[in-house]
Amino acid sequence: MHAETLRLWLKAEGLWLPRRKRKAHRKRRERRFRYGELLQLDGSIHAWLPDMEGKQCLMNMVDDATGKTLALMDTGETTRAAFALLKWWISEAGIPQAIYVDLKSLYISPKALKQDDEALLVEPDWLTHFSKACKKLGIEIIKAYSPQAKGRVERSHGVYQDRLVKALKLKGIQRIEEANALLSGGFVNQLNAKFAKAPADSEDGHVPLLGGEDLDQIFCWEETRQVNNDWTIRYENQFYQLEKKACVRPKQTMTVRRHLDHSLSVWHKKVRLKAIRIDTKPATTVRKQKPKKTASGTVLSKHSTLNRHKTPWGKFNPEWLKSKKEKTSQQSGHLPTGSTSLPGVKLEHPGTCGLVDKCP
Repeated sequence: MHAETLRLWLKAEGLWLPRRKRKAHRKRRERRFRYGELLQLDGSIHAWLPDMEGKQCLMNMVDDATGKTLALMDTGETTRAAFALLKWWISEAGIPQAIYVDLKSLYISPKALKQDDEALLVEPDWLTHFSKACKKLGIEIIKAYSPQAKGRVERSHGVYQDRLVKALKLKGIQRIEEANALLSGGFVNQLNAKFAKAPADSEDGHVPLLGGEDLDQIFCWEETRQVNNDWTIRYENQFYQLEKKACVRPKQTMTVRRHLDHSLSVWHKKVRLKAIRIDTKPATTVRKQKPKKTASGTVLSKHSTLNRHKTPWGKFNPEWLKSKKEKTSQQSGHLPTGSTSLPGVKLEHPGTCGLVDKCP
């Protein structure tokens, strides 16, 4: 039984004594010591462009040790915006060790939060596209269960809502593309020069990006598809023809990646395959079947009439063999039209019935 159900029952009977719930004791968390040791990521929904219909989202990423920030604007807090921002940070500084995010389905899958009766996670390894990319780079995802847990990025939102809105209005910017050009063109660097602090430890906590790592192949939407018998795959209701190779066979599973620039690539293990988009799927060849030789309806009717005495109805119900006209005449006691005798009665001559002296 749930505790809230029991509480409502006790409250209805007047047996519940309300008690003030004490707040959990919290301890102030100090900043991380190294630059790049922990990043805080969040989106701020705000009317950044008042002349534009609706609200926009500013994706903001703040370093916990220094307060250095990077930001870009999009229509919402989407996977594409999170990919682009983290890719920008890695290109500038390197791979961070951990990222502090809230429990939005963009960062944490709802299936990874489900628990059974023993408070154990049901599917802890269920990953979103963003968490998959972080796992490939070795970035730890830390869950924030309250806005205060990542208060540094929340306070940074206030700085942007004050200074960025004024800068956009002064420059007459009314489009998201122009706002991103302003952010990357020096506005973010001005904020960092004014508000960023030196870390406690001068050693950089970022992991350098290796030469063989391609960020375009990491920050992407990755799914699996099965190869059809004609060496085609279907993705987002479109067909792609694969180059026939010895390592690829029908019914095998391919990895399809949709990149930030909307391009698509197909991979089998670590080998990239050439895929050409086709407008319509080629029609499959259908073997012509020979028409079956069947008798006409008249012939089948004659066969049925001749062999109806062989059926179960003819064997066990002889009356079924008689025609409707015969059954009617037998019930009424008259001869059917064209008959000259009754069964078991012999006529003397035509015109006389043999039962009376004279016929009328």
